[in-house]
Amino acid sequence: MQSKLEQLFSTPPDQNDKFHSNNLKKITRTSEYLIHSLATLGQLLTEMKQGEETPVLRYLVCLNKLAWFARESHSNAPDAPAHFKMTGSPQNQAFCKTAGNLFFSEDYSTLIKINHKSGDFRPSFDSIKWILAILVINETCLPFNLPEVLIIDELDHNGKTIGTHQCSIASIKNWLTTFAENIALTSSLKEQNAETKRVRYALERPRRFAVGDNDDPLIENTKVRRLKFAEDGVPDESNIPALLSSDSPQAATRFPAFGIPSLRLFASSKRPAPLFPEHELNPQQIEKLGIVAPPPLKKRKPERHNFLNSLAQPSESETEEKNSPAFSFI
Repeated sequence: MQSKLEQLFSTPPDQNDKFHSNNLKKITRTSEYLIHSLATLGQLLTEMKQGEETPVLRYLVCLNKLAWFARESHSNAPDAPAHFKMTGSPQNQAFCKTAGNLFFSEDYSTLIKINHKSGDFRPSFDSIKWILAILVINETCLPFNLPEVLIIDELDHNGKTIGTHQCSIASIKNWLTTFAENIALTSSLKEQNAETKRVRYALERPRRFAVGDNDDPLIENTKVRRLKFAEDGVPDESNIPALLSSDSPQAATRFPAFGIPSLRLFASSKRPAPLFPEHELNPQQIEKLGIVAPPPLKKRKPERHNFLNSLAQPSESETEEKNSPAFSFI
């Protein structure tokens, strides 16, 4: 039975490896980063060594088989780009062949460990062959040394370590010879002479409408509504039904405040006379509207009560006692 490493190095890197970014976090601020190639990686390592930063890097192999490197996030290090930002592509258009981390010795002189940990892409364990092939085939150009035995961490889909493998660099070199005839593949792995690239990601602002929409639907809707309100007017009396026409007994009266006809609900009701002089109407208006004056108030003669007389009058019990016959007992 083959071991995990024997299975890993039984085939060349898979040309179909292509992992899409699943990072859905909104970009909350504008940021710029320098992403180094293998040819300029020495500059980044020197800066990190001078700043006494943790000797850990992020790596990514893009679809063009170029290896890119950047800082890892640490409290004592400058801001680091997410793996998808190392591509320079928009968040929903970022792809890679593999991605993960490189761990160095304290003096940055030797590579110690490698993994394929990336929360953005979550590449497979087999995809780690891309970065291993690039590092070993370009060993003479590296700004650090390769160890005799390299530690390779195997992670599950959630980024949890499920296995740690010790792989000799000699075995990786032997693996490279198994597909040496594939000139196109080996040549692309050796071409790592790209310049440092600068990537920029701007703050994402919420957009209510799709790109290319010239008219704001809200404004357009407001205009339409205003036009409709402007067209509203007094309805034509010729279109009013017969029950509401002026010839019917219950003629509609027009209130100037509203500018629309209004039907009296109760034809037999009489309107009271105005209480204030300024509201008085002329006799013709009174007759037309059927306003009647309220009946005069009846004057009642106030009753006078004599307090002393009310006190002098006997109560009902006293009256009954007085009128009842007297009984004598022997």
